[in-house]
Amino acid sequence: STVSQLGYMFLAVGSGSFFAGVFHLMTHAFFKALLFLGSGSVIHGMHEEQDIRKMGGLKKWMPITHITFLIGCLAIAGFPLFSGFFSKDEILWFALSNQHVLHAQLGGFFGSGAFSWLVWFLGTATAAMTAFYMFRLYFLTFQGECRADEHTRAHIHESPATMTFPLVVLAGLSLVGGLVGVPHILGGPWIPAWWGDMHGWLHQVIGYGEGLYVNRFGGDGMAWLSMGVAISGMAAGIFAAYTLYAKPSETPKRVSESLGRLYTAVYNKYYVDEIYQATVGRGVRWAGVFSHRVIDVFLIDTLLVNGTAYAARFVGTVLRQFQSGDVQRYAAYVLIALGVIVYLLV
Repeated sequence: STVSQLGYMFLAVGSGSFFAGVFHLMTHAFFKALLFLGSGSVIHGMHEEQDIRKMGGLKKWMPITHITFLIGCLAIAGFPLFSGFFSKDEILWFALSNQHVLHAQLGGFFGSGAFSWLVWFLGTATAAMTAFYMFRLYFLTFQGECRADEHTRAHIHESPATMTFPLVVLAGLSLVGGLVGVPHILGGPWIPAWWGDMHGWLHQVIGYGEGLYVNRFGGDGMAWLSMGVAISGMAAGIFAAYTLYAKPSETPKRVSESLGRLYTAVYNKYYVDEIYQATVGRGVRWAGVFSHRVIDVFLIDTLLVNGTAYAARFVGTVLRQFQSGDVQRYAAYVLIALGVIVYLLV
């Protein structure tokens, strides 16, 4: 979910709305921090259990975590009037209605506006999928019957105030944080004029950059279309998650079985982890073994460091024989040397 929200920010920048990208960065900070800390609260209350298939029905044990987590799910799904709704709607609108002047110069596929429709469709589809998997998480965790074992169920508890208070603060920001960027089509800004709005605060920084992009639609009809489709996709995602996961159902199992290998590939994340481990992971591991055993141990430690020490000690041991302090031995060395010289000369 984090990667998809970062994708929204890049979509905003690529569509010419730097304001919308920064705006979503801000609202995302509220509801994503809320969801992360809410997950931590659930794990704490479940005694370190992290498998949502072993949860369920936690709302009766963890009411504060439940309601704040629900607010976070609604915000990231883009539910109307929550913070994520305003920032996501702004991004989708600009993705649909704006095209860079370079696209207009290129002509063809880009200049026709088809590219804008494509990225808008991808963004809208992503919003629907986000709503689906976030509420799949919500329903499996907080609704229905608890699927934990008896021992864990007997010790489920709400987190202490040191954990729930930040959740409440972030939930409040997830609710009202989007009010600083309400679009004009919805009567924005809704905050007092003397306080200003986020677009006004950022205009002196990003206004010139946004001015390089041109708007293709003159009226607000396309804005309402974009908003309506996004809300419909969000509602469809939530409804699908409710239908499949709010209550015990065999439908997900039947769907997974009907998809066969496709489901297996998706369930295993297209085997990216396995491929990475077999290629990059194994390559790095063998490179580490080679660097340790050959370069570090053999070349550096044995040959260079210890080898130099061994050579110096050997030379010292040999030369020590000639520095014994025995005058008779020195005389013998002199005579032997003279004999060798005479032999070589003769």
